[in-house]
Amino acid sequence: MRLRTQLFLTLLLLIAVVLVFDRTSLDVWVQNYFYNASAVDKPPLERWLVYKFDRSLEFWFHKSIKIAVAVFGGCVFMLALAGFRVKRLAAYRYRLMFLACAMGLVSLIVGGTKHITDTYCPNQTVLYGGDKPYVKVMERYPAGYETRKKGRCFPAGHATAGFGLMALYFVFRSRRARITGLAFGLTLGWVLGAFQMVRGEHFLSHTLFTMIASWLVILLTYFAFDKLGLARPRGALS
Repeated sequence: MRLRTQLFLTLLLLIAVVLVFDRTSLDVWVQNYFYNASAVDKPPLERWLVYKFDRSLEFWFHKSIKIAVAVFGGCVFMLALAGFRVKRLAAYRYRLMFLACAMGLVSLIVGGTKHITDTYCPNQTVLYGGDKPYVKVMERYPAGYETRKKGRCFPAGHATAGFGLMALYFVFRSRRARITGLAFGLTLGWVLGAFQMVRGEHFLSHTLFTMIASWLVILLTYFAFDKLGLARPRGALS
């Protein structure tokens, strides 16, 4: 499939996801499976499938993965720079630079979008014991509602650490390696996204939007490298 076609279809899919979840109660229907509303003897935050302040689970399924991906991204960037001086890395420098740029842009653009969407997390809304109104991405807040702190839960910023690795698809040469790289990014992204969902930090639409938007940013980054003649240098990583 041509790159321009992929870009167009990905953008359409992104719009479709927003419209579907905005016009249905699918988010709440899914989220209810992770929340025990009948546990009235417990505080709201303790009614989630995973307690928000469980430090051990947070480390293994949240912080450790983010740290590992950040270290990996830093190493990729350093290797890309080294490729301009080390002959053995010269054939791979633009692929490595693409990977570093794609990962960084996914985190910056997709993750940064949450600062302007003003959408609250499930556990912050009145549906699940919070004090914020449940308002979908394209809905307006009730008349007269004001708050000092805007919502910052859409899209799922933490999941970008995993989904950014979908860029590995464009790094490798063999089909098997490309599919493996893509699957790795998808898996890691959904591990991070699902963990946030089961503890009330995100709705399904937040993570789904993040996945598609991350892929769109990766495609755009590859498109830019391709136009500059940097996407297919001599040599490959596999």
